[in-house]
Amino acid sequence: MEIPDWHNGEYGDMVVQQWQVEDFEKRGYLKDKMNIDKSTPTTAPGGRGLVTWARLWSAYNGETADGKYIVPYAIQDTVPAEHWQKIHDELDDFTLAMGCLEFVYDPNFSNAVGVHITGETSGGSGCWSYVGVCSGCTNGEPNIQSGWQALRLPNWCIDVGGIHHEFLHAVGYMHEQDRPDYLDWIEDRSDAGAIDPSAWIDTGHAFEPASNVMYSGFTLKNGRSYSPHPLLTTTDAEQGYALYCDAKRDSHPMEPTSMCLHGDHVDVLRPVFQHKFCDGFKDCLNGEDEDGRLATCASGETTDRGCCTVVNMGFGGATCTADGLVNGKDRYLCENGWGAELRWTSNYGWFHSVDVGGGSYYSHGNPAHDGTCLGDFGEFSSDYTDWVNYDLEVTCQPGTGPAVPTPCANHDCDDEYYCSNTASGFECICREGLTCGTTTEGPTEPPTEPPTEPPTEPPTEPPTSPETTATTPIVTTTSAPLTCGCDPLCTDGYTCDNGMCVDVNECIEGSHNCHSFENCFNTDGNFRCDPNEDLLNVDCPAADFRAQWKGRKTTKYVYKGEDSVILSSKFRVKNSPVNPRTDKYQGFITWTKDVCGADFLKKLRSGEVGVSLVDTEDIYDLNFVYYKNDGKYTMGGFSFELTQVIDKDLPWTFKSGVATKNMGSDDVQIVLTGIDKVQFLDAKGMDWCLLTAANALMPAGEYPDFMTMCIIEGKKFWQAPPNPNA
Repeated sequence: MEIPDWHNGEYGDMVVQQWQVEDFEKRGYLKDKMNIDKSTPTTAPGGRGLVTWARLWSAYNGETADGKYIVPYAIQDTVPAEHWQKIHDELDDFTLAMGCLEFVYDPNFSNAVGVHITGETSGGSGCWSYVGVCSGCTNGEPNIQSGWQALRLPNWCIDVGGIHHEFLHAVGYMHEQDRPDYLDWIEDRSDAGAIDPSAWIDTGHAFEPASNVMYSGFTLKNGRSYSPHPLLTTTDAEQGYALYCDAKRDSHPMEPTSMCLHGDHVDVLRPVFQHKFCDGFKDCLNGEDEDGRLATCASGETTDRGCCTVVNMGFGGATCTADGLVNGKDRYLCENGWGAELRWTSNYGWFHSVDVGGGSYYSHGNPAHDGTCLGDFGEFSSDYTDWVNYDLEVTCQPGTGPAVPTPCANHDCDDEYYCSNTASGFECICREGLTCGTTTEGPTEPPTEPPTEPPTEPPTEPPTSPETTATTPIVTTTSAPLTCGCDPLCTDGYTCDNGMCVDVNECIEGSHNCHSFENCFNTDGNFRCDPNEDLLNVDCPAADFRAQWKGRKTTKYVYKGEDSVILSSKFRVKNSPVNPRTDKYQGFITWTKDVCGADFLKKLRSGEVGVSLVDTEDIYDLNFVYYKNDGKYTMGGFSFELTQVIDKDLPWTFKSGVATKNMGSDDVQIVLTGIDKVQFLDAKGMDWCLLTAANALMPAGEYPDFMTMCIIEGKKFWQAPPNPNA
């Protein structure tokens, strides 16, 4: 089956304002092919944020507390609830990549200008965005917030890379295939007009077929096939950084990058974010960010047959999970892409079908490649050439452990060399077919830490993609009294019965500490508290609790002792959905495994590390301590409520004899005891952990207990915070 065009022509997904038409024509866009909003002004609306063809968000809404330009967004209920978290997650990823730009969820429309997302049932058609800021522009979509602009994401578009694609337009990007040098890379385009090269900003980046704003379906001059990435690439981000962040390079540097070891579809060496290492998708065409050459990845899960459990598919950005056997081999059910199933067939080999069990396909492999597992004949390799119709670009999802960068992640080889890891560091080796100087040895120092791959267009009946949250439980132990009659004495979690130590079933006895929204499961010598999956996967999305996270530079020591500390966590008023100085609110404070290790988080949850909140008066109620076990995104913390609004709420002082509080922030004092029992990470230590707490807040209300679980399970921190003492 062929993938139809979802762009409404070569640039139909960009909604053009009338005053932009002349500038777009200079860039080679044909007026009769443009999607022009005739309700917009015909003359440029002043110079605010203007870079000739678009207005930039840096001139609107001010900045966050840490100096980032704000792009507010809200979501209409015409977008089904099951897609909301994917939108939030991908815009968090966008924020991380862009350096000085932050996408801020603003459901209360507290900002004057923002992006109002409409969806499947809005009454409109297509997947589209305005280019740059267009205050008050709706393109006919109903119920758009006054002063905001519409951006439409139907369901199929969300699943194939449309979120980043349309938001890249919203911040001012055009299409990759429309560059003035496109004829150097692709065959002529049918909808290309005369181009004035001086009208484009040259950031020095070569044409990138995998760019998120590249359309599929063009013919590369070198004859190779390509698939655009479902998220913005590192090169996309570098270009946006040049557009928005040039004046903030010192205060807001880009995330650390490495260079791919081999060229892409057009033999250009590309940068890759280090936080993309081991995320299961090949950001480097040759797969070196996933196969151990740039980082050592944790081993992924295997099926009973010893095969890969989760397969990531570059084609359409699908994730395919093993589910039973078909024709004697593992069958994979696919989400968030084009096809619904990947199964073995004797006539076609591996068969990517449109529907589960169906006979229509997007692509198939070679029936002679009849191995035990997918991958036995090189299907996971970037140079596998036996896919028919579309290159599926499959990889095996790695495990959730940390990605450990290799020496080649920080190599300094010249472009004519490629880097090869050695026992003592790395070696620069001359590329095949080139004449190089002497092969050189490099240093051994690698960098640090580790979301995904190509879109295309939707099928005629786009697949649904149910959202699931992968969580694994906290394991806790209880203390059973030591009893006589057993030698040696029974340890915690066991009791002596007729001279034998037997397991205590804490779940039956009621001696566990699981919350009402968790399920207790007894294990040998202890128990675990699992999230209630019905609440997590049904009630949480339906309730759509939304907290505003305030960053990880808000916490400092008030007191530091051998076994206890007092921390002050600052909940700032600026850009908050509720004023923490004038209103009651719900608060959240969390720490992450990447800088704390698991021991602190588990002991905080079990109570071995005690937590309480203090102030001049007793104004806070501690709600729930919670632990989320989610691989590299593991985190833990607690929720609380400000129950009274008083003048003597820190920070405050006497002015002319009157208690007067600082109205810029609420400083919450956190007492942690039992710190001496914790084994913090040797490489980071206690300060790096405790002083990088993240905090969030939301308006006070009558919330169910499971709200805490929803908020913490729904948040991911994509990278480790820097050392606060550096």
